[in-house]
Amino acid sequence: MMAMVFTDLPPLETVFDWIELHKTTVDLLKWAMLLLVAWIAGVFKFLRMRLRRPSIAIVEDTSRCLIEELSQLNGYSDVLRATLLVEVGVLNPTNERINVKGFTLAVARRRYFKRWKREQIALSLPSRPRFQTGSGMKISQNWFSKFPDEYQEATITSVIEPKEFPSGYLLFVLAATGNAKPKIEDGHVFVKARVNLTTGESFRVSGKIKIVLDSDLFESWLPGINDHISHDSVLGSSIE
Repeated sequence: MMAMVFTDLPPLETVFDWIELHKTTVDLLKWAMLLLVAWIAGVFKFLRMRLRRPSIAIVEDTSRCLIEELSQLNGYSDVLRATLLVEVGVLNPTNERINVKGFTLAVARRRYFKRWKREQIALSLPSRPRFQTGSGMKISQNWFSKFPDEYQEATITSVIEPKEFPSGYLLFVLAATGNAKPKIEDGHVFVKARVNLTTGESFRVSGKIKIVLDSDLFESWLPGINDHISHDSVLGSSIE
């Protein structure tokens, strides 16, 4: 069977003669093959670049949202205040250093139209987040905020080295009335977090944050938070 296949092939002289008689066609085929190879290489390069872009992630298991129903706040009645302590990670899969400009967070509201509240800028933390682990206390990492203590390595700076995935806490506070209040479903609020780089690029991710109603428990995680969010400078006039 193999011998029959080879004997059916045209003689090499015939092939060479055909090539000599059709030089233009052969040249066109060569260019077409080169373009095809270049296109395929470009597609794979594009896919590699897309897969190697920085990205942002919300660590839902360790993030919490304190919900408080307030009868009065800054001249508004029946106000819901949401204090979000969100752990956010930024992946840099590239071979170059990247710089974070800042973070924002949008929260889903009860209203049907314009569902997402305008993006909130991350606020400074009153202290380092900490959680009881057995008989000890774990000091967690946070973005940007610095404190006069011995845990300076727990502050994540704006610089992210190649192949690194730093993860730390951010603080967001919002207040709203009526159908502008955050939508609560199955004990969670729904959010979209965004990281903005100094290059002008931004990357966003959606997630859900578990609700807590115990302000004393929240205070144990973030000492000073209750006084912090009660200060006029935290919310200002940003109640919807």
